[in-house]
Amino acid sequence: MQERARNIQPYEAGTDAASVFTLWQTTVGKEDMPEVLAFEEREFPNWLKHYESCNRLRDYHDILVARDQNKNGQVVGTLITSSPQSHPERTDVIWRVLPGYDAGSPGAVGVTPSEQGRGIGIALVARASDLLKERGIRNCVIDWVVITDFYAKLEYAKWRAFHMSSREP
Repeated sequence: MQERARNIQPYEAGTDAASVFTLWQTTVGKEDMPEVLAFEEREFPNWLKHYESCNRLRDYHDILVARDQNKNGQVVGTLITSSPQSHPERTDVIWRVLPGYDAGSPGAVGVTPSEQGRGIGIALVARASDLLKERGIRNCVIDWVVITDFYAKLEYAKWRAFHMSSREP
């Protein structure tokens, strides 16, 4: 597993995928969460607990949702951000010490498999990077990365690498 990091101050997002779908971010509210949670349960059940946590803590401003205009606004992708403005129960304080307290992260990026390859995931990460920058975030860390080439498209670079290990009880 690797962590990817970048200084996001000079970042300028492109709009390549903007015509393919519509992104809503700050409009995500309590009323949208049943649909978001159903999407996660169906498509990415391992991430469901993170979205449930955002819902429970009312961190709706940290959720990005990609909706396909050609499918009646159906959710086709999601992402969660974390920043100093996020509820403290969600913020990983340990990793924030190393890159600085003005660090944030996009995570749990998921696009339904039938829609992958359209640029939706990259657009979600690009938009999340912009939002984090608007919130005063100078350093962005993405932890537990397996698909490093995906994030490299937005100039994220390897910061640290970890090796998984386990121990018999």
